[in-house]
This record gives sequence, structure tokens and C-alpha cells, in this order.
Amino acid sequence: MDNHPSGSDRSATAATCERIRRHLERGAPWDACDAFREAIARLPGDAELLYWGALAHARAGAAKTAHALLDRGQAVASLAPGRLADILSLRGRLWKDAFHRAPDGAATRALGERARDEYLAAYRLQRDPYPGINAATLSLLLGDRAAAMNLAQEVARKL
Repeated sequence: MDNHPSGSDRSATAATCERIRRHLERGAPWDACDAFREAIARLPGDAELLYWGALAHARAGAAKTAHALLDRGQAVASLAPGRLADILSLRGRLWKDAFHRAPDGAATRALGERARDEYLAAYRLQRDPYPGINAATLSLLLGDRAAAMNLAQEVARKL
């Protein structure tokens, strides 16, 4: 896969991602998924497009597909730390959603830990407050009050 799209590919990606974003803003995730499917055949290795496709599928409730698209996006996003942080945060959100839906038990805890770890990885890349706050919250929900407080205080200092 070519990780360096041409100018026309970047224009096509930007236009498609904007269409997907507009569909999502108006509450139409399935239209966003359709726009993604139309474009991905032309640009199969585009991390930006894969991220937006994963977000569309996540909002449509297709978590398994969203995870698969994030895997593909992560494989080609290694040179773009901002996009990689977005991918990790979205994966954290998917695990967090599963954590909140799961019944109590060991498997549930593992989901929470996976979510926290994805958010932590995203936070470490760019020190963006969003994944930091989510990692701190999940740490608290998992019973690690000290880690939650340390991370929350670090995020607060950056704000």
C-alpha cells in the first residue's frame, strides 16, 4: 500500500471525509458508511479515510467492522501521530462502550482495561486531554484511584 497519496488522492480523501463528517453531523451514520464504501475501493490504504469509515461504522453500531477498519488504519498511520492518536482513542471508545454494556465479571474488567490502555496510548502520543480524561475515568472505574488522580491532575495542569 502506498502511504503517500498523490495530490488528487488527497483531494478525493478530503472531499469524502467531509461528506462522511456531514452525514454523521446530521445523524445519518448509514449514509456515512455508504460514502466510505464508495471511496475505500479507490483508496484502500488511506489512514484518514479508514479512520472516518471506522467512526461511521462505530456510530452505526457496527463495532466489529469499526475495529477491523481501525486495524487497517493503524497499520498505515504510523507516520501520522495525530491520526494514530485518533485511531487509538476511537478504539478506546469502542472498548469502553463494550465495557459499559457487559455484565459484571472478569471479562468486563478486561474490556475496561483494554479501553483504558488504548486511551493511555493515545494520550502518550500527543498529550491531548480527551484521551487523558477518558483514561483517568476508566482507571477510577477500575478501582485504581491513585492512577486516576495522577492522570487527571496531569491533564488539568495542561489545561
